Amino acid sequence: MMQIKNDVEKDINLIQIYLKCLKISTFKIDKSSKSQRISEAIINIIFIIIQEKNISEAYITLYKNKQILLHRILESWGFVETGQKNQEVVMTKFNYKKNERC
Repeated sequence: MMQIKNDVEKDINLIQIYLKCLKISTFKIDKSSKSQRISEAIINIIFIIIQEKNISEAYITLYKNKQILLHRILESWGFVETGQKNQEVVMTKFNYKKNERC
């Protein structure tokens, strides 16, 4: 599940420059190659959505020590750790050019 948000998340400790972002629900993957291909397809869909809807940031929260493979895959697609929400790590994919920041 994904949700486009136009307001600031008050319970997430991250740098939010833009108000329009895409919140991605955590999805689980295992070590099978089929699961990894599905996760990459999901991430590809996320990229399509942020381009088509002109969304500046997409983020997902996950337990880094429990979802190691998902964390690695997200990093390989350009997501970076930007903060924490409760005990979870917030990983964000930024979608803007260098001079577009406020």
